[in-house]
Amino acid sequence: MRLDAQQAAPLRPLFNEGSVLVLDRHFTLSTAYRTHQNNLFAVRTQHTLLLGYVELRPGYLVLRPHARDYPVEVLRLSSHENLADHIVGRVCISFSEF
Repeated sequence: MRLDAQQAAPLRPLFNEGSVLVLDRHFTLSTAYRTHQNNLFAVRTQHTLLLGYVELRPGYLVLRPHARDYPVEVLRLSSHENLADHIVGRVCISFSEF
């Protein structure tokens, strides 16, 4: 996926507008892929894809941005939803223009 300005802003300085992220669509678990390293996920909402660090809370999916001056997104999970309904995949590769 190529980041637009709105998607890139909460991820600065890791990524900028126009960065291309490759998603591992088979890794949709909130557990760490590598020990002591946070996973950056693409999460589907009603209108867009959001990117951030995922935490699970009872009944909620919490998405934290990389930049601390942006708000945390909280998605309510209904009883019939699971993580695969929202988590698209883990960011595994990124390309940025210099």
